[in-house]
Amino acid sequence: MAFYDKFVIKPGTKVDLDTFDPDDTAGWTKEKALARISENHERMKELQEVMYAEHKHSLCAMFQAVDAAGKDGAVNNNGSVMNIEGVSAVSLKQPSKRELDQDFLWRVEQVMPQKGNILFLNRTQEEDVLVTRVKHLVSKKIINKRYGLINDFENRHMINGTTFAKFYLLISQEEQWKRFGARAGDPDKLWKLADGKLKEGSVDLAKYAEKLKGLKGKKLVKTVKKLLKKAKKNEGEYEGGDLLETNFWKAHRKAANIALTRNSKEGREWIVVPSNNKWFRDLVVSEVLKDKMEAMEMKFPPAPVNTDRILERHFSGKKWKHLRDIFNEAREKAANDALKRGKHKKPEHQRAQAAQAQLKHG
Repeated sequence: MAFYDKFVIKPGTKVDLDTFDPDDTAGWTKEKALARISENHERMKELQEVMYAEHKHSLCAMFQAVDAAGKDGAVNNNGSVMNIEGVSAVSLKQPSKRELDQDFLWRVEQVMPQKGNILFLNRTQEEDVLVTRVKHLVSKKIINKRYGLINDFENRHMINGTTFAKFYLLISQEEQWKRFGARAGDPDKLWKLADGKLKEGSVDLAKYAEKLKGLKGKKLVKTVKKLLKKAKKNEGEYEGGDLLETNFWKAHRKAANIALTRNSKEGREWIVVPSNNKWFRDLVVSEVLKDKMEAMEMKFPPAPVNTDRILERHFSGKKWKHLRDIFNEAREKAANDALKRGKHKKPEHQRAQAAQAQLKHG
């Protein structure tokens, strides 16, 4: 039983995010967690190489959360440890005009990973049943149909060999304000406080940009509350901006409860990740991804050529003897190194050896 099992939304469960503790660390200390994360990342790197070589499976790691919950950090910290050739990261921003003219799943279809590859998806197809519900952008009738379409979409990709790892990063409202405050006081992070305004010239956050610079703690909170107090609170009139978005905290929480309830299905369950502690967030994400990849039971494909036969046929003369000797010396060294590191004992290598033996005797 994995330590993160209690965070997994079992299919058919009615979700209430308020019952989860965003400070939960499941008994882990930071020191032990960091050591485990390092081990997980090393194993993920190995397994990603097998995935790329075997070319039968793909992995889609999805991250959904409110602003400042750590989606960027989770993607970067867990995606950058693997070979960039087989890994991609996509952030689904506010839809473009072209994307709005298409079916709501169209932009996600464009970036789904091909076999052998891993996709880290920052924001997901769930945006279109979360934001649209909070801002009343489409009718509830349409939103209810979209839950089913999302399930069909994920089922179809699972049949094609894609494994889903779906993470909802949970932070407290206090932690969100703390992170917003840290951004406001850091010249390198201030840009992350996305500008925004309400329609009909209600309030423009840009007017308050100078006042927010360098503010911390109570002064920051007081300034932002002043902004929110003056802003129109009519839902549906909002056009963007992280700080203004805090007005919709409860609405986002309610929409997330519904989405996680409706779209947590067998084999692609949502996992609620307590994320007030960033190191625990990365522990859960890395542990889940490692387990998901190991469950694919991958193996390296057989060698495409018989190297001994090639050497015998084409490099047997005296002219090529030195090249053949260099090749054989390097092969023997690599084989000995692999033996010392225990590579032959790993499941993916044992499966490959078994498959090759079966071909020889079959």
